[in-house]
Amino acid sequence: MASLPAGACCMEAYAHHGEPAVATDKAIVYLTDIFGMPFTNHELIADNFAQQGFLTVVPNLFYDDHRHQAEHTEPIIEKTFEFVKKEFPVITKYFSVGYCYGAKYVVRLLDEGKLNAGYIAHPSFVTEEELRTIKGPLSIAAAETDSIFPEEKRHQSETILK
Repeated sequence: MASLPAGACCMEAYAHHGEPAVATDKAIVYLTDIFGMPFTNHELIADNFAQQGFLTVVPNLFYDDHRHQAEHTEPIIEKTFEFVKKEFPVITKYFSVGYCYGAKYVVRLLDEGKLNAGYIAHPSFVTEEELRTIKGPLSIAAAETDSIFPEEKRHQSETILK
């Protein structure tokens, strides 16, 4: 794996709603950690993206069941993209940010070519194979001390992405 599974540090978390103040052709699909929609931090970050002129969409990945895995999460993300494309046809540039649990799906979206670029922080559950197949720019925020994405995994990921 390019990162370790989620740990106890990942079990604590918020959601945002709103509309951009200006017309935009750029969307950010914000993929949360396991705290999902109820965690205020996510709302604040998503609001900031929207204030910067991005249509910001935060799908509810869990519906109060934080045990979701890929077979539950991927259809939710797919429906989110379908919704944005249908309701906001002016959007031509798609970006995604993923924190902890959400990071894996940003990497997968880059593999599918659905994003112009992606950003992940404190990534969990990302495999080496998933990193090898991405088709777009990826920024990774790596903390000096991170039990889920330790220095060895960071260097391993950097080597894969070169």
